[in-house]
Amino acid sequence: MNFKKLDIEKTILFILCLSFFIGIWHAFPMLDIIHDEMYFVGGVLRAMENHTIISAVGDVPYGTLTYILSYILMVPFLLVLLLFFKFDVVKLKLFLVESPHLGYFVPRFLNALIAMLALFMFNNFLKKQIEDKRARLCLLILLFTNMITSIIFHTGKMWPLSMFLVLVSFFYLFKTIDDKVSGGFYVKKNMFLSIFFAFLSLSNFPLNFYALINIPIFVWFFRKDKKIIFDIAKYS
Repeated sequence: MNFKKLDIEKTILFILCLSFFIGIWHAFPMLDIIHDEMYFVGGVLRAMENHTIISAVGDVPYGTLTYILSYILMVPFLLVLLLFFKFDVVKLKLFLVESPHLGYFVPRFLNALIAMLALFMFNNFLKKQIEDKRARLCLLILLFTNMITSIIFHTGKMWPLSMFLVLVSFFYLFKTIDDKVSGGFYVKKNMFLSIFFAFLSLSNFPLNFYALINIPIFVWFFRKDKKIIFDIAKYS
């Protein structure tokens, strides 16, 4: 391999992406320490067994969007397993009862994908703010390898999606204000997306009310523009 031609940026991004998938088998097969990951495994499987998308009452107390995405990913996961059991649903069901920990790969794989999206979103954002490639890559490494970020993104819980939606909301909050200051044409579009993603985060976890901090920021920033204040209320 010619290391002189090796793209350092792509290599670091690849290693960070790979790190999101390393360790997603943690705590297997001990299910007693997985806790609320079970909502997005057991809740999904029971809903499928009942031939419905809607979870049973009390099965998924929060993490609505995480549940829906886990449900979507569980379909190809089960189809692949069915191939090994020659499409015998009964045998597959017995196998999952005996090895329930395998289902936890689905929400953890989902959160690894979300971590990748967060990585590329931050990378694209920092490219526009920081010209020094080394400084930008160092910031990405510090952000995505620290203990708190690693713990959050390496679980099958609802936190990664909730936090990612807040980050996207704040990204569009920044773009709205930046567009307004620079005289751009996408103020209302970015504002709508910021509010939209904030409410998506809230819908995934009802206690994520801090995600709506962008609304009072918008009101304060555009306090002299009655038309935009009306738009803020309309979008909300």
